Amino acid sequence: TQHTACGGPRLDAADSQRSERHRKSLARQGGCCRRAFACCVCNRTLALDIASTIDRVSDALAARSRGATRSQFFFSGFIFATWGVHVPTVKAHYGIDEAQLGLAMLAGGFGALAGLSQAGRLIGRYGARSISALCGCFYALLLAGLLSMPDYASLLMLLAGFGLVTSVFDVAINTEAAQIELRSGKPLMSGMHGMFSLGGMAGSHRR
Repeated sequence: TQHTACGGPRLDAADSQRSERHRKSLARQGGCCRRAFACCVCNRTLALDIASTIDRVSDALAARSRGATRSQFFFSGFIFATWGVHVPTVKAHYGIDEAQLGLAMLAGGFGALAGLSQAGRLIGRYGARSISALCGCFYALLLAGLLSMPDYASLLMLLAGFGLVTSVFDVAINTEAAQIELRSGKPLMSGMHGMFSLGGMAGSHRR
């Protein structure tokens, strides 16, 4: 640095270059900070969009799960009521008396007890969803076979299987409902059982 005649400092060429480099460096740092801030804003916006999408998908899946489980309760009540109103039809079809009919009903009860004793193990191993789907199919098929057995002994075996499948299906759909209720944090079980009652009313009016 040199001094003028008045005693003031005068910048030489080297000082000017250093000052210019310092200014450019500050400008670059400012540009980097702006770009970093813009990236942070974009990333935060993207993260919020992804979270919102995940929430919407989760809500849609939860709604589908609730609807499917309500349908299972409805058809459980429907099938059970259909069997109930057709007990006289079964009695007449096979030509059995009250004692034989009582024994047939008892076979269904024994099947239900056997199913309840194994339902927890089966659901724990294969999951409530798989067990309810499988039992729902067999439930409907066994009902369809009530009037198709060749003799009384076959009817007893069918009713034992019917009772077994009924109890396992009932435990499985209630397990599903309890899991959905726990995830949603809302009381849903009474509504599920209401669908069972609606299905029972619908099934009892079919002849």
